[in-house]
Amino acid sequence: NPPQATPTTRLTVSPVTPTSTRPPTPTRSPALSATSLPTIAPSATLPSAKPLVDSTVAPKSLLVLDPIQIRAPGPGSQVLSPLVLELKFALGEAGRYIFLDLRAADGMLLARKLLDRQRMPPGEIYQDHLDFEIALSPTAAYIIVRVESDAGLPLAVNSVKIELLAAGTAWLLPGDWQAKAIDIQLPAPQAELHGGLIELSGLTRLDPAAPLKAQVLDPAGKVIGQRLAGIDGSNSGPFYPFTAQIPYQVQQPTNALLVVYRDLPESGELLFLASQPLVLKP
Repeated sequence: NPPQATPTTRLTVSPVTPTSTRPPTPTRSPALSATSLPTIAPSATLPSAKPLVDSTVAPKSLLVLDPIQIRAPGPGSQVLSPLVLELKFALGEAGRYIFLDLRAADGMLLARKLLDRQRMPPGEIYQDHLDFEIALSPTAAYIIVRVESDAGLPLAVNSVKIELLAAGTAWLLPGDWQAKAIDIQLPAPQAELHGGLIELSGLTRLDPAAPLKAQVLDPAGKVIGQRLAGIDGSNSGPFYPFTAQIPYQVQQPTNALLVVYRDLPESGELLFLASQPLVLKP
C-alpha cells in the first residue's frame, strides 16, 4: 500500500496562463451532457466479478501513472481561496478540451476553468488556481479534471476530495498514489469485436463496495451499450478485479468508445473515468 501522506511544501512552478475562452464547440448528442454520462438503466444487471489476475500484486499496467495526475493538493487537504493546483498530463494529443472543476460534495459547481491544451505539453507540471466562495466552513469538495475529445466525449477523468476553508490556516498534503484508478485490460485498444457482446475486464483501486459503470458510446455520444461492472472485493487489495458483459447493437462497422467510470450518486458528476476506443461489427 502507498505510504501515508504527510504535510509538505508545495512545489513552486512558474504558472502557465490558461485561456478563459473555449474554442467553438462541435454539436454534441443530447444523450451526453457536458459534465456527466447518461444514467444507467435500473434493469442493468450486476454480474459477479471473477478474479482474472493476482490483484494483490501491482500489474505493470497499473504501475503506469494516471493520464491525469493531480499532484497538489492531495486528498484531505484543507485549502483557502485561491486554490492552487499542480497537474500533470500524459494525454498529449492536441485539440482536446480540459475542464478543471471545483464542486461541492453534492455536485454543485463552485468554480470552473477551461484549460488550453496547446499550452500544456505532456509530462510537464502545470500550475493554475481557482477562486471560490463558500457559505459554510469547512465545506467538503472535489477537484475534478476532465479531458474530452473534439466531439465532446469523455476520455479521462480524475478527482481529489478536499475541504474548503473560508478563513484560518491551510493544511496542505501532497498528492497520493498516482497509479491509474481504473485500468481497462480487456478488450484491448482498437480491438475489432463482433457478435453483439463485449467482454469487459480490468482492475481498479477504488472502493469495491459499489460497482463501476460501463457504457459504449458511438461517435455522436449515443449510448449503444451499458452495464454495471461488478467488483470483486474479496481480497485485501490494493487492486480489485471488475468484469461485465456489455451487449451492443450496430448495423455496420462502427467506431466506438468504451468508458468505465465512477460518479457522484447524488448528481451523476464524473469522479473517475477510463476509456478505450473500439471497432464494433454486427
